[in-house]
Amino acid sequence: MHVFAIHVGRHSPTGLEWENCDTVTALNDLVSGQDESVLLTQYDVPEADYVVGADEVLDAYYAHAPQHRDLSHFQVVRDRDAPTLIVESAESALADDWTRFPRQVAVRIAGPEFGGFIRIPPQFLQADDGAERVFRDVTDPVWDWLIRQIDADVDVSFVHTRTLNSCQGGGWSAIPRCWPGNEKEWLRQHLLHGELIVAAESPADAIAVRAGLLQIHDFLHESHELAQSVEGEGRHANGDYWHAIMHRREPDYGNAKYWYRRVGQHPLFSELATFAQSLLRVTELEGTDTTEWQQRLRIPTGWDSLAFVDLCEAAADSENEKMLNAFAGIIQWKEMQLLLEHTCRDALGWSETQRMT
Repeated sequence: MHVFAIHVGRHSPTGLEWENCDTVTALNDLVSGQDESVLLTQYDVPEADYVVGADEVLDAYYAHAPQHRDLSHFQVVRDRDAPTLIVESAESALADDWTRFPRQVAVRIAGPEFGGFIRIPPQFLQADDGAERVFRDVTDPVWDWLIRQIDADVDVSFVHTRTLNSCQGGGWSAIPRCWPGNEKEWLRQHLLHGELIVAAESPADAIAVRAGLLQIHDFLHESHELAQSVEGEGRHANGDYWHAIMHRREPDYGNAKYWYRRVGQHPLFSELATFAQSLLRVTELEGTDTTEWQQRLRIPTGWDSLAFVDLCEAAADSENEKMLNAFAGIIQWKEMQLLLEHTCRDALGWSETQRMT
């Protein structure tokens, strides 16, 4: 049985009470038979630190900050009978995912219980499809549950709010890759199956979306097979781009450069160059001279993907380049986020200004 830490908020005569669960059996036992909604999160929940979209929890916060009491934008949370994903800020990484991507894709990028709260109404706390319990015994049972709801076309709501303790920030991915291990088989199955892009106008890019999600979660072999299956296809050769990233993380730097040459100039390069420049300025403040890499990457006027392969190789090969390794990992994560968004838009045939959610 997998061990984890999930905090469960349940209604009681005195308000909302939080209990901790560390196994799926304890989680299922705690939520079964509830006649009111429950809140689930992997945040530590010190009293009154977090604002979530329910009156009972908000009251605790506003007792300490009454000047901020404005509940108008929480009406959707209280009134709906559907599950609700509540994130701490519109600027959080999780909110960004759910704003920029179709929900079938967004739900597979990151587990919601790490970046917010899940409110589950009582009718969804009953096992379905012949299952004995609501949550399955996997490493991230709440995330697994939410993916299954989205795939079943349940109308999951999404709202954001404020917190006293904001956990905003970007992402990072390993240079080179980390293997996910057998305990993530449940996630691999979710990434391999389920309709990610509805009514795709570019089937090759729809396949590349799946290759991208697999790459983000370190399933390199599966990502490689899908990317290779759409070689040279799609609106901007996005499958070839994911192929290049896979080899860079493998690492097979020469092969990565070959596929970057196949991609050529990609629309995301300008935004990636701007992001890299701002990050390099922060790196310089930490005492690392980045002048050479700024010149080799050609930022801010352009982006040299082959030079970034060299940077990743230098970062991975030197134990003394911790700042460079951190920089490369952050840039790589941003690159994959931008590429996933471009791949989704190309699959749907949408412009840069159309919203995908």
